[in-house]
Amino acid sequence: MFKMENQFYVLTFLAVYSFGLSTGNEGPIPIVLWHGMGDNCCNSGSMGAIKGMLEDNIAGVYVKSIMIGNNPIEDTENSLFLNANTQVEMACDMISKDPKLSQGYNGIGFSQGGQFLRALAQRCPSPPMINLISVGGQHQGVYGLPHCYYPNHKWCDYIRKILNFGAYFKWVQNSLVQAEYWHDPINEDSYKKGSIFLADINNEDVVNKTYIQQLTKLENFVMVKFNNDTMVEPRESEWFEFYAPGQGKNITPLRESKIYTQDRLGLRQMDKAGKLHFLALDGEHLQFEEEWWVQNSLVQAEYWHDPINEDSYKKGSIFLADINNEDVVNKTYIQQLTKLENFVMVKFNNDTMVEPRESEWFEFYAPGQGKNITPLRESKIYTQDRLGLRQMDKAGKLHFLALDGEHLQFEEEWFIENIVKRFLL
Repeated sequence: MFKMENQFYVLTFLAVYSFGLSTGNEGPIPIVLWHGMGDNCCNSGSMGAIKGMLEDNIAGVYVKSIMIGNNPIEDTENSLFLNANTQVEMACDMISKDPKLSQGYNGIGFSQGGQFLRALAQRCPSPPMINLISVGGQHQGVYGLPHCYYPNHKWCDYIRKILNFGAYFKWVQNSLVQAEYWHDPINEDSYKKGSIFLADINNEDVVNKTYIQQLTKLENFVMVKFNNDTMVEPRESEWFEFYAPGQGKNITPLRESKIYTQDRLGLRQMDKAGKLHFLALDGEHLQFEEEWWVQNSLVQAEYWHDPINEDSYKKGSIFLADINNEDVVNKTYIQQLTKLENFVMVKFNNDTMVEPRESEWFEFYAPGQGKNITPLRESKIYTQDRLGLRQMDKAGKLHFLALDGEHLQFEEEWFIENIVKRFLL
């Protein structure tokens, strides 16, 4: 079950795409959540909190948390005992009837919700899923549940006994969700013939070309793996990897697996198109900190510059602090930047989209406060020439242009006269 860590703010990769892609409607792209085993749509410590935080941090976003059943209790029970194929059918019916999702949505799946949402993307083309992020989802299945976190441990013991007894018995497949993504590497043929869910959505036996067509329509497929995951085995399944056939010890990397080399699901095609993204972090199953999510999942966080806490910015920023040589000076950055013939910066005098607008001229608030702007030529990055800007300025390579207007609002004539004719011809 998902575990909250202090005051956790879920600002995910998909939150960025909520603004970056258009569905034909005004406002951010809707988000669909699907919880994991033993959890439910509305748990205040997991999905309910995530839903609320997404709504708080993405103005106007519509978030739908999948509930299979008439109430959260039924939803929890169904996550354990209702046929996964039936659940996907119910979810498809649910989202297809939701007018707020009619133009498309982004999906975030947690644990088994990751593979359920993938099945939804492959089987339910309308409305279309735009991006899929799988947090701890087991896309090649599991071959062990050493730590089951459901509060009623008797159910966990019951599940383990049945899986060990006969995961591919028809009655087990139809009544125990975890059996439907149980992947026995010792008996691959039994898995391919007996699995009524995972083997199908992974095109293990018969290749369903519709699944390939639908999955490859995704803009991005993000998989998050937990390096210290002890809830499921193997944890590498969270990156679509699994044990080599015939044994349960050595892992075959995704790009060496049959599902990839034969491109049975379109993963190789997606990989070459830059659509597959693999994220990893230390921690147990579904346990992560606010800082990791924000820096690795929200692009804007990577150039968030806190003038009140300059040390935190320098140590915590994984992008801007690096390319600005804030902490350690990378001489290669200086050598490469100063090779430019011209570095033209355009500032919009009436810009209300970002603060401060002076950043468009490489200027920023003086350290320790958020009011007064330090001119570029008085800043440390210039006076110490940490990036080569002073050198470029003296060589006449820096150019500062300004025009009235909002962010990125300019006339074609202005652009041609001031940019094209002056610097591009």
